Amino acid sequence: MLVAGADLILPPEATFSRDIYSRGQFIGGEKNNYRAILGEKNVYLGASTRVMRWVHAVGEFTAGLGCKLYVRVSSDSLIRLQANCSFLRLNAPRIEIGHAAVNPGATTPHSSVPSRDSKMSPRFLHDGDFEVQPGQVITSDIVVRGKLRIRPGARVWGSVKSLEDMVVEDGVAVEGSLISAGKMLIGKHCAIRGPVVAERELAVACGTRCGTLEHPTTVSAPRIRVEQGVIVFGTLWARESGEVVAHR
Repeated sequence: MLVAGADLILPPEATFSRDIYSRGQFIGGEKNNYRAILGEKNVYLGASTRVMRWVHAVGEFTAGLGCKLYVRVSSDSLIRLQANCSFLRLNAPRIEIGHAAVNPGATTPHSSVPSRDSKMSPRFLHDGDFEVQPGQVITSDIVVRGKLRIRPGARVWGSVKSLEDMVVEDGVAVEGSLISAGKMLIGKHCAIRGPVVAERELAVACGTRCGTLEHPTTVSAPRIRVEQGVIVFGTLWARESGEVVAHR
């Protein structure tokens, strides 16, 4: 193990075959290769860095452009990934993808509706494909035995499940979970409070938030493409491959 009792600044284009422990700030150069890192303060990885086992930061963790994180990455406060990063499993109170600026026009699902503890309508079950119309408000869980599309601005104050592909268009708020047995696409500036699970693949567009600081959640799929500007509170888990992409 390589141990540093103070801040640790490492040169670029180097390979470190031993685990690294830093009691101070950890700043790694570009194009480095690491086995594992434990930082008692903030950890910063330079662009095009690779980590092969794990990273934990007691402070903030930041990965520069094009880092390859084929490991579990965790932080006690914040994870921030820049463009073109690859990842598998991220866990932190707040995960920012790229520049995750606050959108003052965004609607959080619990800000304007009763909580799930309030009286809900019976579960809605539909055979075949189904669409939730633009701006429609649904106060029940939804289960669709086909493809599901939720149009812009709709509000669902329950959980949503489809047995085929699911498309959630821009500005949608969902109080519960989103679960798809196929592919899932989540549009821009959506607010999802509960878990997000896709059995095949998942794409999340910029401005979307999953979970809250008070109610962390899990976003999971075998393959995930997430645009810059997304925030996840809790766990972002790509079981096979995850990628940060530029927003459309």
